[in-house]
Amino acid sequence: MVARLEDIAVGASVSGLAGNATASVVAVKWHGTNAITVTYKNNAGNVAEQILFREDEERLSIEDGSLPWSFDADANLLRLASEAYAYNSLVIAWPDVQAKASEIQSQRSTTEQMSFFDYKEDK
Repeated sequence: MVARLEDIAVGASVSGLAGNATASVVAVKWHGTNAITVTYKNNAGNVAEQILFREDEERLSIEDGSLPWSFDADANLLRLASEAYAYNSLVIAWPDVQAKASEIQSQRSTTEQMSFFDYKEDK
């Protein structure tokens, strides 16, 4: 994408300033409407300055620094989806849980309170 001089702002990543490498713009100073002085930092960390004219626009391009993915999802939606998945799993497994509870109840010989975790299968 060809960059216009107006698109070059502080913090932008511009390729074509320092060869083909991408440089980060540190400062921009306008000289009328057809020229700017750009102070930039290259990949090596060196700071340089360059005057750009309208004729230079065709060799410049603004790089999009974003990634094709992000990790900025709403945590509440993740929690809601996890809860829905847990409920769905319970609905699917409920007949098995009822059958196991019924089996435990029928095998229990005493009337004392017994938890689900106290049950031991006979092998």
